[in-house]
Amino acid sequence: LKRTGPSQVERIGVQTWEVRRAAHQVPRGAVVLRIDLSLARGYRPDWVSTPYGMCDAWGNCGLRSRRAFISTPYYVLTGDVALLDATTGALIEQTRLRARDDWGGDLGYSRYLVTGMVDAIGEALDQSERTLRVGFRGANVPGVEAAAEALRSGDQATACDQLERIVSAPGFDRFAKETRARVLSNLAWCLALGPGERDDATLARAESFARRAAQVSSARVYARAHARIVRIRADAVRVREQRASAARNFRDAGQALPPVDAPSTGR
Repeated sequence: LKRTGPSQVERIGVQTWEVRRAAHQVPRGAVVLRIDLSLARGYRPDWVSTPYGMCDAWGNCGLRSRRAFISTPYYVLTGDVALLDATTGALIEQTRLRARDDWGGDLGYSRYLVTGMVDAIGEALDQSERTLRVGFRGANVPGVEAAAEALRSGDQATACDQLERIVSAPGFDRFAKETRARVLSNLAWCLALGPGERDDATLARAESFARRAAQVSSARVYARAHARIVRIRADAVRVREQRASAARNFRDAGQALPPVDAPSTGR
């Protein structure tokens, strides 16, 4: 709810505004910025390689590495931002913001975008600006935007390095707890997920950053993220042990373990 003059922005719910409008308690000349957020879930095709000595999605087990088709979930977050006359409800201007997240169960960087909409727009209105710059919440942390852009462009290694430099900087502890928790959690996921295998040292670092995020913030989402990364690391250890066992079985049988990229010749 925007009144005339600087620093006159009030955050209210839609129902509160409608009640005030019906009771003629809305200041003359005020405008309302109504923000409606929606979340849709979809699936994209993905391929995973089945390790040696294990079974694929169809129960085929054997000596060769196989590729299995899976469906990976993604989220599309949409924000409809409408500028309305506060007294009549008439539409003045409307903008749609959209963010897609491919990180699966955790919304990752899209969470920054959606949770930052209200703050960024509110600040813009408070400064009487017409152009709204919607960015990441916690963007006052130097380097966050660069890390996010690297991740969007598919350069995950650069994104991880950038986030790690942020959390290692001397002034990082001066930022708000929630901001630090978000950056730490995103760094943990950046290290834990993505194409290719992660060695145990990398997964251990991911687990450490996720634990720090859970310690910094009491929000349950960070504790759940830490628990998930712990399971990811345990699964990776189990897969490596199974591969080592398969390699020993090959050696005991006097055979050589086929190379990773060897074509499948049958079951």
